Amino acid sequence: NLAFTGPGAWALQDATVINSTITLTNGTLSANAQPMTLAGGWANTNGTFVVGGSTLTLVGSTTTAQKINNPASQPFAVLLDSNTSSGGVLFASSITVANLTVNSALIGNTTLYFNAGSSYTITNLNLTGASGQIVTLRSNTGVAWKLNNTTTENVSYVDVQLSNASFGNTIYASNSHDSGNNTHWNFGLFTWNGNSDTTWSNPLNWN
Repeated sequence: NLAFTGPGAWALQDATVINSTITLTNGTLSANAQPMTLAGGWANTNGTFVVGGSTLTLVGSTTTAQKINNPASQPFAVLLDSNTSSGGVLFASSITVANLTVNSALIGNTTLYFNAGSSYTITNLNLTGASGQIVTLRSNTGVAWKLNNTTTENVSYVDVQLSNASFGNTIYASNSHDSGNNTHWNFGLFTWNGNSDTTWSNPLNWN
């Protein structure tokens, strides 16, 4: 495990691969625009994470969920989920992300769990699956998780349950499955007409 427990400051100088869990309980970690690859959990409980535009790629491969816990006030720049394990990824706290990307069309079935009742502010949401290669979104209990998509979305071949997206844009999920108890999600086949403007998330631009 990689642990930052003292009151100092650290800055990455190169691309970093972490094969276990990273823990930040004190001090400041600056990603310094360096890409990070993480196979274990992320536990920022009392430290400061400065993203600096870096990409964090999740590559967990065990039957236990890859747990991500980070203060919403310390945003991620790019989260790239490449975890295709049966355990999936668990976002265990409210988080803020500029770009969340999952491409199951390239890597296979992917499952993301969200902490019940927590809020997820995502500027650009990119969830791309394919036939037989689905992105599955679930609450970790029987209570809905809150989604605030503020700018763009590209969502296809997803299976969603217990998601409340009423805090931001309505999510248009093509070739997707509604597993129930979703708010401000629209499932189906959509055709772009651009009748209103050039805003992807504007429902008036879609048939």
